Formats: sequence, structure tokens, C-alpha cells
Amino acid sequence: MPSTPFFRIGRDGKVSGSDGCNQFTGTVSLGESQRIEFSELASTRMACPNMEDAKRVTDMLDTAYRYLIDHDRLVFFGPD
Repeated sequence: MPSTPFFRIGRDGKVSGSDGCNQFTGTVSLGESQRIEFSELASTRMACPNMEDAKRVTDMLDTAYRYLIDHDRLVFFGPD
């Protein structure tokens, strides 16, 4: 991928980052029991090599409902 996927969550609940190809913004809600919900995600639509990898990143954010911080890793839980 052209760059490493990342995201930042602001104190105001706004999220921004990159799926490794396109930039995205939206909102995120953090709840009890490590619940997480990303919403209103919007992204640029550049064509990049390995678009499947970038799509997996954004699909993961769309379907994540719980998270866990395991040492230095952030793990998302979703339906699959």
C-alpha cells in the first residue's frame, strides 16, 4: 500500500486518518465495555494499487463494535 493505515480520534469524537490509500473522516463513539462505533465515514476516492487492502481497512472500521488494546496492538471485533 502507498502508506501505512492509521487514524486519530479527537476529544470531540471526530476521527480522521488513512486506509493506506485514501484519507477519511467521520465520527466515533466510545462506550462502556470497550464498545466502539464509527459513523458518518467519508473518504477520498483515489485509485491505488492494492485497493482490496484499503477496502479491508475501511470495512473493518464500518463493522467494528468492540476494541481491545493488547500490549502495543489495537484489536477490533466485528461480525467476522
